[in-house]
Amino acid sequence: MLKTKKPFIFSIFLLIVLLLIGACGRKGELSPNSKPRVTITSYAGAESDTLITDTTFFQQKIYWTGYDEDGVVDAYAFRVLDENGNPISTPGYEYIDNDGWVYHYQAGADETIPMDDPNAKITIWTDQVYAEINFPANINGELANVISVFEVKCIDNRGTESDIARKYFKMFSSRPVITVSSSKGEINGKTIGTGVVFEFKTIDLDNGASDVADYFLFKLIKGIRNEDGEIVPVATGGYDDEWLSTKGQTDIAHYLMTKNTDPPLLVNSFEPLDSTFLVVKAVNIAGVVS
Repeated sequence: MLKTKKPFIFSIFLLIVLLLIGACGRKGELSPNSKPRVTITSYAGAESDTLITDTTFFQQKIYWTGYDEDGVVDAYAFRVLDENGNPISTPGYEYIDNDGWVYHYQAGADETIPMDDPNAKITIWTDQVYAEINFPANINGELANVISVFEVKCIDNRGTESDIARKYFKMFSSRPVITVSSSKGEINGKTIGTGVVFEFKTIDLDNGASDVADYFLFKLIKGIRNEDGEIVPVATGGYDDEWLSTKGQTDIAHYLMTKNTDPPLLVNSFEPLDSTFLVVKAVNIAGVVS
């Protein structure tokens, strides 16, 4: 019996020694967390600015996907940069952090609170796997083929971020065309009261999103009806030479003016006889001015 027990006891002893040796010198996790990966799956765009051969329509729907070999992809973040690497906001994604990553509402957040309100619950992370981006296609409002960069990254369930995936785009847009009317109907050459809602519209020229206005700019001018078309200055009852904007309004196509608004709608005089002129321009979602 003793001969049969010795090999058994020796095997147990050897196993314990091997376990102790295997455990020596190991600290922390048995295996480090691997970075997740993110890939832009859209065909549009180029891998670098030197590989851009053609211009692209400024409104692009960009798709991406993520993968994590030792966990799961938890969320994504994306941003738009100009060709110098500076972060920019775009129509539809106006709110960004200091590095340009687009803000989103947190799950369950009150989305009636504007994102620029300190009480808004926002984050750069989202479960979106695509975004429709309105890239700029202007320089100071004028038509221009502008290069922009789209970047996206992901984060896994253990808080590790991926490397950034990026694509370069050179954009173009058409110029929008607008019409103007009011709550009083057509106002060209007509007499109206001291309260009016101006109505601005872009004309559909089948230019796709180029016809979509981001906002409207307008100003009022008082002019004396004489051969010189003399402008009435502020000092003698005219308007300030400044552009008013519908940007940021819930309804960008309408603007109320009365004798009590700021600025007020001014009454015209009969001596000398004067008229008020409304000058309007639209800025489309590529930043191009009509």
